[in-house]
Amino acid sequence: KYSNLIMGAVFLAPIRIIIFIFLLISCNLIVKLILLLESLNFNLNTLGLTKAVIRFCNRLVLIIFGFYKINKTIKIFPSNVKTCTKNNSCNTSLIISNHVSFVDIFYFMATERNVCFVAKAETLKIPIIGLLAKIIGCIFVDRTNPESRKHVVSEIQNRFKNGIESKIVFFPEGTTTNGKAILPFKKGVFLSRLPFKLVGLSYSSEGVYPAFTSINMLIEIFGLFCNFQNKIKVTE
Repeated sequence: KYSNLIMGAVFLAPIRIIIFIFLLISCNLIVKLILLLESLNFNLNTLGLTKAVIRFCNRLVLIIFGFYKINKTIKIFPSNVKTCTKNNSCNTSLIISNHVSFVDIFYFMATERNVCFVAKAETLKIPIIGLLAKIIGCIFVDRTNPESRKHVVSEIQNRFKNGIESKIVFFPEGTTTNGKAILPFKKGVFLSRLPFKLVGLSYSSEGVYPAFTSINMLIEIFGLFCNFQNKIKVTE
């Protein structure tokens, strides 16, 4: 295991880091170019084009991190549990998921056609990431302000009523875990009383575990770059 990590750190990580930085800068420039064309009144579906670019870039990010394949399982609920099916359809514009790693964000942005997140307000201050979060329509919450949380619930309800296509991803645990258990859910988003889809994420790796635990996040990211392969399992 350690020899593979050393090999990955020497030969694999530098290449992946360079590609990742190039991809991040390229995505940012392309998005800004699209926004510039919009300001010049070019006849383009700028929002749809922007989201398509972001989705494509996030799929590449997963590959760069070694997530070459996504294993997805569809859970069959008991007959007495009300679910949304083809014959009993409902607008599940809300996605509830456990929060294990920063990779969760890349997964949803790479696999969902239109998606945004309930994110902490500090996200806006992160270079490039803040801009992309604003463009895709994230709902920002100030954790120190109770009124901000009420605004989040109201905004989710308004988007649902107005038929906005974007799906909203919410991590009700409020923080990341080691992926071995689920923390008690914060009730905030459930106050909207809207139908939702449950998603469970779990990771595995022979090297550095993708879950964001007690180590520094930069070390965690570098460790994933060193892994030859990482795996993600999705249960819906």
